[in-house]
Amino acid sequence: MGFIDDVVKGVNSGIKQVGDGINKIQSKSQEMMQNVSTQNRITALEAKKAVALTNLGKLVYDKYEKGDEVGDDVLKRKTTEIAEFEKEMEILKAELEAYKEAHDPDQPQSSKSERMAGYGHTPGFTCPHCEAPANQEKLFCAFCGGDLKGGMKKDKPPAEPGENKADGEV
Repeated sequence: MGFIDDVVKGVNSGIKQVGDGINKIQSKSQEMMQNVSTQNRITALEAKKAVALTNLGKLVYDKYEKGDEVGDDVLKRKTTEIAEFEKEMEILKAELEAYKEAHDPDQPQSSKSERMAGYGHTPGFTCPHCEAPANQEKLFCAFCGGDLKGGMKKDKPPAEPGENKADGEV
């Protein structure tokens, strides 16, 4: 009976390996479909932005060349629409970039650690001190330690222990 038990264990082990492989394939397929979907959304937004820019250009042309009455409120609404397309595209591009970083085998360990700790930069937001991408929800920059909330710039490093302080400083 030992031989039959070994065969059954081997078959069960093979079935488990096949199942694990199928699960990995399914997971990777879902990730790939998510990336394709995100890229398609970016492409659709780029097309909408191009149409909105064309419409805005036509309105401006008609206003200045043909003398049509086009109110500033209409122009402002069109530019706001374009800006919203750009913001949404930036967010989607950041999602794609985060996915690529998460799955890049050449990614430095420090980046992987930041991602695992939940740190990520806010698209379009940079540190006012070092201009590095930063997270607007954090108090300090992960790169230079600068204050992100108060807007106070670090002009000089703190005094070393034992250094003489100027009169009036505590």
